[in-house]
Parts: sequence; C-alpha cells; structure tokens
Amino acid sequence: MNETKTILVTGGSGFIGTKLTQALLDKGYAVVVSDLVKPKIKHERLTFKKSDLSIDKISKRYDGVLYGIINLAGKNIFGRWTEDFKKSVYESRIESTKKIIGTISHWNTKPKVFVSASAFGFYGNAGEGEVNESANSGTDFLAKVSVDWEEEAKKAEAFGIRSVQIRTAHVLGNGGLLAPLFLPFRLGLGAWIGTGSAWFPWVHIEDIVNIYIFSVENDSLHGPVNTGAPEKIRQKDFMKMLGKTYGRYVLFSIPIILLYLRYGALASTFNNSVKMSSKKLLEAGFKHKHPELKEALEDVVKNKN
Repeated sequence: MNETKTILVTGGSGFIGTKLTQALLDKGYAVVVSDLVKPKIKHERLTFKKSDLSIDKISKRYDGVLYGIINLAGKNIFGRWTEDFKKSVYESRIESTKKIIGTISHWNTKPKVFVSASAFGFYGNAGEGEVNESANSGTDFLAKVSVDWEEEAKKAEAFGIRSVQIRTAHVLGNGGLLAPLFLPFRLGLGAWIGTGSAWFPWVHIEDIVNIYIFSVENDSLHGPVNTGAPEKIRQKDFMKMLGKTYGRYVLFSIPIILLYLRYGALASTFNNSVKMSSKKLLEAGFKHKHPELKEALEDVVKNKN
C-alpha cells in the first residue's frame, strides 16, 4: 500500500480478532485494538485502547485518522441461557454497535467503511433449502440478536460510510466456539448432536480473517455477506469427519435433552439447519483458501491454526 491506513478492531484480542489483527499488520495496516483484554501481539503499528464500547466512546483523536472499523465486540453465547445471560449477549452487541455509530456520526472526517460481525444465526432454523443474504430471518433469540445487530450496523450508511455485515459460519480453528469439541474428539469421545441431520455451515479461521480484510478493501461490497465454505455438510457428517481427522470413530449421538441441563434454551439451537450459500462473496471475487472440509480440519488439527 502507498499509505498506512489505520483500522480500529473492536474485540481485537479475541480468537478471530487476534488472527485478524496480525493479518492486517502483515498487510501493512496500522491497527488500533479496542478490548478489555490486552492483545498478545506486539508491533510498532499496533495500539491498544482498553475500553468497553457499549459504555465508552471512541476517542475524538481518531476523527480523520481511521480508514475503517471492524466491529467484533460481543459476549460469547456459550453459557447457561438465563434471562440475564441473554440480556448481556444482546446488549454487548447492539449497544456497542449503537455507541460506535453514534460517536463517529459526529466526526468531521468519518471512516470509509464499517465492517460488523453478524452470524448465521440470523436465519434461525432454515431447514433444507439453501439460503442467501435475501432469505428471511429466523424467529429465535439468536436470530433477533443478529437482525438487530445488523440494523444498527447499517445505520452507518446514513453518514456516508460503507457498511458490511459478516454472517459468520462456524469457525474452524484452535479457539472460538468449536474449541470445546477438540479435547473429547481427541480422546475418542466425540459425538454428533441430536439427529445430526441439520446443515452445518463452516469456515476456516484463515478464510474468515481474509473475508474481513476483503470486505474492507472491496468497495463494491455492501450489506450482509454469507461466509460459509463451498462444501456443504450435515452436522453428523461434520462430527464424523472431525473424529476421522483425529483417527477416532464417532459412533453415537448426544441427546438434545442432556444439553438443556447444561445450556438451557441454547440447546434448542444445536439442531438449527442452515445451508449457507456464499454466492455473493464468490461473485465479488473472493476465493476460499480452504473450500473442502477434510483439508480444512487437517490444517487446523495438524498446524494448530
């Protein structure tokens, strides 16, 4: 790049945020990480601002400095879904996004692009049909979170800021939502969940990082973007493939009722089926580096990505 562009990454010390921050630095960007936890990365072009953006404002000193904002802030959805827990999941996403847009709307020189996380949970239980970005939203709690999250992110457009919402599939990597699967599968205790017949959208950590950067750099990309890898697979087959990667057989199912005891209402989402089409992303020119599940899992397990 001819000039050093500065990107603010909220939630930049998390699983995706850490990988994304490193990739941005590798490409020559300057990065400001906003998080409650200090990033593990150290770099001359990396600045850390400890903050909770559902409460704190982005400093006015970044008016005219930021080329773009990537918003990853949000409480992990895994936990027992009490009403208080669900409220914190919701507010950590919606309030932080609202605060960011409200703050930068008053700046003299605004960022060019606002890329915000969303999730395939937008679609709820979409059944057997393939879904693209124009499909209807679901009706469950995670769908409501995603719908409201995206609506807040889209408000950036009213201030001349290009807005992209990344509907994230299950991310394959040594961290994130799938990390708890790895130990039991390595020990030969892996299983599929419920009937296992639900479509299970997935994406490699390297690809989701590249999708965020692609969204920053591609001026033609607007609105919601699906991220699932080209190979479509059902949850049971995914779990069997994960077991095979570890040299283990996966022979049984975990009944959903048992998961209710641990997670409450979250358990009902484990059978949600989303056959995600990423045609919009592919037509924009993006190519997944890990389009097939077997190779993607082997890369994660063997290379510790």
